Amino acid sequence: MRRILAAAFYVLAHLALTAQCLISSPLWRRDNGCLQLAATHSLTYATTENKSTVVYLTDVLGLDSSTIRSLEDTTIGALKQQAEWLQLRLGLVDSELRMLVRELPQLLYMPKLGERLAFLQNRLRRDRSSLKKTVIRAPNILLLDVNSDVAPALDWLQQRLDLTDHQLNRIIKSMPTIVNLICENRDAIETKMNWLQ
Repeated sequence: MRRILAAAFYVLAHLALTAQCLISSPLWRRDNGCLQLAATHSLTYATTENKSTVVYLTDVLGLDSSTIRSLEDTTIGALKQQAEWLQLRLGLVDSELRMLVRELPQLLYMPKLGERLAFLQNRLRRDRSSLKKTVIRAPNILLLDVNSDVAPALDWLQQRLDLTDHQLNRIIKSMPTIVNLICENRDAIETKMNWLQ
């Protein structure tokens, strides 16, 4: 009888105490005064705000717990804030945001993302919807440094092909991945262009 009462007390205590803190372990343990069972959720959070943010990151953005854990240098709240900012800045719907973040989770903690988007928008003379299409088609362009990669690649392409700004914009609009290709393989592209001439 005592064992049954002790087990019932243990289960009730767990139910009462794990509502605020969860851990990623298959065993029951005491952590910060809370009995915890990892099967309930695979992420650690101790406040209601963090819990709602984790739910946002997993349910809305579709990130799995290992991806969220890999972004441990940034607080979970900052990740949600960055995702909401990116969605507002580009006018993304939830499915588009989910696709971008799944492909490049580093967008959630990338420094100077706003500057990169502003540069692309100004240099390529894009409105918000056109910039959104460019980023969705070639999200890796956001990983490139503006000053050392993107600007020189656009300048090189424009000078090499003797393009006007409008012609350059049309090329980038039709094939935005060309910026990444130029940054990675400029010498090979130059060789092929010389051969074609």
